[in-house]
Amino acid sequence: MSLMVRVLVAPVSLIVLLTALHFPMDVGGPAGPVSLVENADKFYEEVYTDPGDGGDSRYVRIGKAAGNHFNIQPQLCAFVEEFDLQNAKTLEVGAGSGSLQDVVADYTGLDLAASAARYFHKPFVQGSATDLPFEDDE
Repeated sequence: MSLMVRVLVAPVSLIVLLTALHFPMDVGGPAGPVSLVENADKFYEEVYTDPGDGGDSRYVRIGKAAGNHFNIQPQLCAFVEEFDLQNAKTLEVGAGSGSLQDVVADYTGLDLAASAARYFHKPFVQGSATDLPFEDDE
């Protein structure tokens, strides 16, 4: 192994090892480690709840602005058209505010937050991506 490769491999190996050892314990804030999954439910329920004025929360507004800025929907529409997927059965995992639900005809949105359902006129299912609430072959 050349000297240059050894010089690069050693620091990278150390970074990977330290990350693997500390990441699971260091994801909490000043109060210490937290369960991300446990707190995610509450967080997402709050961000999709109507703020009282019939509008969107700051989180949803930022998400919509980012989707618009990066042209997500037009790019997805072009992909669907190119591969003739307009009638494909589609599940969007982490559907959020449902901004992509009109790209295909047979769409179901899935999100961790039940409160996100207020954004959907197509089927919506509350559930986790790590424990999908569907039967086999559904």
